[in-house]
Amino acid sequence: MKRISAFFATTFTAILALSACSKHAGDLEEPHHHATDAVVVFARPTANAVFANGDTVRIEAQAIAPATIHGYELTITKAGDTTTIFQARVHDHNDTLRINQFWVNDRTEAQQLEAKVKLQLDHDGGRLTRSTVFRVL
Repeated sequence: MKRISAFFATTFTAILALSACSKHAGDLEEPHHHATDAVVVFARPTANAVFANGDTVRIEAQAIAPATIHGYELTITKAGDTTTIFQARVHDHNDTLRINQFWVNDRTEAQQLEAKVKLQLDHDGGRLTRSTVFRVL
């Protein structure tokens, strides 16, 4: 008799546990956000802006996403090159981030540079990268 009641108790507990984790009518699923749902809008530098040696290049942008952004990385590189001239990493949590950094132009020859913002959208590797190009003399 104890075996039968233990069997029924175990079976009942298993059924209860499985039904608690199953989908029910009216249940809402967690929304899945994609990198295409986020945006980065650059205010400065404007596309193809020109800066002389010694000028302060202000990088100002706003990043907006439907879920919490987990920070960003800003890099300045020569356009078409991966060599980093300037880099800043900011770990912040919000659905809207204001990017406000600066770099003093130390280049001695004219070249086209790219300011690139890479958002970390989640802890699963979700990223969004946007950039703007400017010139230094």
